[in-house]
Amino acid sequence: MSLPAKSGAAAAVAALTDTEHRTRVLAWAISALRARRIVRAQSSELTRCAAEFTKLANVQLEYAKAVGEKRPVFAGPLPSLAGLVALLEQNLVDQALRESDRLRAELAPILAEARRRLQHARQ
Repeated sequence: MSLPAKSGAAAAVAALTDTEHRTRVLAWAISALRARRIVRAQSSELTRCAAEFTKLANVQLEYAKAVGEKRPVFAGPLPSLAGLVALLEQNLVDQALRESDRLRAELAPILAEARRRLQHARQ
C-alpha cells in the first residue's frame, strides 16, 4: 500500500517547515565545535543560517493559522540547505561557510516577502 502524494500546496508548506536539514546543520556545528574542528565564529555563522530557515518556517506556520489553511506563504523557488549539509558532511568548512552566506543572502528577500504576506493576512 502506498500513501497518496501530498497536494501541491501541502507539499510546499511541508518543504517550508521541514526540520531535517536545519537539525543536521546544527548538529554538525555543535559536534565540530566540541571536537575543535571549527571555531565559535564559524559555528555561529552556520547557526545563523539555520536560524533564517527556522524564521521562514515560523512565518509559514503563522501564515497558515492566519489564512486558516495550509497554503504556502511564498510560492517561488526556495533555497535549500541540502548543499550546505553535503559540504559539512565532507568537512569542507570553508566552502560550507561561503554556501551559508550565499543562502542567507538569498533567503533575506524571501523572508521579507513572507513577513509582508503574513502581515497582510492578519489584517
